[in-house]
Amino acid sequence: MVGLGETPAALAGYGVVLASVASALVNLPIIHRNAKNPSVSRRLAILTIVLSVVGLACLVLEQRYWPLSI
Repeated sequence: MVGLGETPAALAGYGVVLASVASALVNLPIIHRNAKNPSVSRRLAILTIVLSVVGLACLVLEQRYWPLSI
């Protein structure tokens, strides 16, 4: 859609980040269910949540300081 000029590139970038965060969070129950080592499962969950929060915070900060004009 960006290539056709139907969607601004910045908006498509937001969509990609949100899809990535959603994908990471959906994997949490799968990791928890299939992990044989609880400490590894806990570390993966914590890292996934931290990275998701960082990604969302970057979107919020970007919108706050460099708002997308659509």
